[in-house]
Amino acid sequence: MIIKNKKIIIENGKIINIEDIEKDIIIINDKKEKIYKDCVITTNFTDSHCHIWGLGMKHSSGDLSNARSIDECIKIIEKDKFFRGNWLIGRGWNQEFWGNEMPCKEHLDKYFTDIPVCLTRIDGHAIWVNSKAIEISKISKDLKIDGGEILLDDKGEIMGIFIDNAMQLIEKNIPNFTYEQLKSFILKGIEKANKSGITYFHDMDVNSRLHNIYVELDEQNILNSKVYSFLTAQNREYLSFDNKHYKGKNYKVQGIKLYCDGALGSRGAALSEYYNDYNTKGLLLLEYNDMLSICIEAAQLGYDIAIHSIGDKAVELVLNVFIKLRELGYDNILRVEHSQLVKPDDIVKYSKYNIVASVQPIHFTSDYQMAKKRLGLERLENIGYPWKSFLKNNVKMIAGSDFPIESENVLLGINSFITREPDINNDKEKISLEDAFNCYTNNPNILVNNYSKYLKIDELASFNIIRNFNINNLKNSTVEKVFFEGLELL
Repeated sequence: MIIKNKKIIIENGKIINIEDIEKDIIIINDKKEKIYKDCVITTNFTDSHCHIWGLGMKHSSGDLSNARSIDECIKIIEKDKFFRGNWLIGRGWNQEFWGNEMPCKEHLDKYFTDIPVCLTRIDGHAIWVNSKAIEISKISKDLKIDGGEILLDDKGEIMGIFIDNAMQLIEKNIPNFTYEQLKSFILKGIEKANKSGITYFHDMDVNSRLHNIYVELDEQNILNSKVYSFLTAQNREYLSFDNKHYKGKNYKVQGIKLYCDGALGSRGAALSEYYNDYNTKGLLLLEYNDMLSICIEAAQLGYDIAIHSIGDKAVELVLNVFIKLRELGYDNILRVEHSQLVKPDDIVKYSKYNIVASVQPIHFTSDYQMAKKRLGLERLENIGYPWKSFLKNNVKMIAGSDFPIESENVLLGINSFITREPDINNDKEKISLEDAFNCYTNNPNILVNNYSKYLKIDELASFNIIRNFNINNLKNSTVEKVFFEGLELL
């Protein structure tokens, strides 16, 4: 919902009148007037797929997302050393930025011989480590991992790249962040996202330590935003959590999170046909029977279910599981996270069986050139990022950023929805500005909270002032979050 050319009169924290005016936004709050020129107002933004602690960590540790070479990555982690225990860590590298050359352990070994190093790829589905990390983890090159891969070099030796489930061989040896570190990451992540006007979060893959911190922060009235968590459940971890059905003032356990496949960039997304640039069809991290068993158990406990599914084979598998749940009579909210590559015949299944498409439009802008390499242009245009097709088929579509993988700036996601940059001349799957805003406002709020069209917010309310609003130049627009406790939008 976008409001423009309005005078809004507020008394004692409630809107008592909205008047049409010729231009601008005028807010009169308890008789104090403020004029916002060239602005519009929206209801509070929801990021429907994010990792709050990861955003906070990104702004606390070596961020590799802007590195344009292997050497740049190394310089960043040398300069901004960030440790988990005695392990040097960083996140955000992307080989697509330096000609698609995969890094290897030798690149790190030149600089770090005695310190174990683990650097996570931007999508979180691959890690790059040095020889010390491999030595500590006692990994054999002949080890085979279901749903994962240990890359080998031309000599048949461990290269230093571990994909999807193989990452666990390394990560289980890395000391945990301290409780205080994690708490600071959560608070910093929320603070950063608030600056982009986000006050509602669907936090994905929340482990027991993060969950316990959220409960503590909520009970201490420290959280200033609504956080709906989806607990980590790949190996049924959530069943052992304390307070696993917690519902507090600003923190609520909403559902569970599973992974069906990996990511497109690391060629772990499960495809029906071979990748265009590599002899693989990707990886399935869960098979049908295992996934169905976990989902039935969660549905019986009253949880919503969100499953990471990027490749068209993974999407088809998850839809089959969800259809079975519907046939068994479960009415829980079922979400296909990412829904990036979807065959046309599968789109109608979302609508028919009331399944939610949870998408991250900014991924298209970031991944377009890479996606063309992985799929080829024809396949990409046939099954890739089918936003308008979802809406045409009355599919419930909600949007997020997947931060810290992408920017938390909602306007960048909206810009991707309406322009489909960089493929701007292909109008097939672009959506309208109103539909784009709804994916970050009305759609997720109605979905999670059963709100009315205009929202009635009893505990936490906000709206966003968007300055320099120009549909043709959203990248230069800025968001100012405005809070009013107890506000009712009439």
